[in-house]
Amino acid sequence: MHGPQGTDGWIPDLHAGLFTHTSVPARLPLVMVQSADGTHTSALGFEQSHGIFSSCGNRCYHADPHFGFNLAPGEERTVRGRLYMMKGTPEEAMARFQADFPIEP
Repeated sequence: MHGPQGTDGWIPDLHAGLFTHTSVPARLPLVMVQSADGTHTSALGFEQSHGIFSSCGNRCYHADPHFGFNLAPGEERTVRGRLYMMKGTPEEAMARFQADFPIEP
């Protein structure tokens, strides 16, 4: 697990001790899972995410939204995201995400 560019490598304390990490940062705040037969893709992404990860054990996948640092008590922030459940490949899901969220990888 590693956060996309822009989160400066920050990993929540809970996740830092539980998951295997890679030194390669995610290029986009998007995680994707392809069906066993290769015909469908599920993808989850946000404008900015602090962690992109999945688990083969329980087949979960996460793109945890990053709301920034130093939120004051009662402060509200919004992050846009999208869940894609689609017929198609991970490449097609990534293209849709990049059309919806023009983020420079």
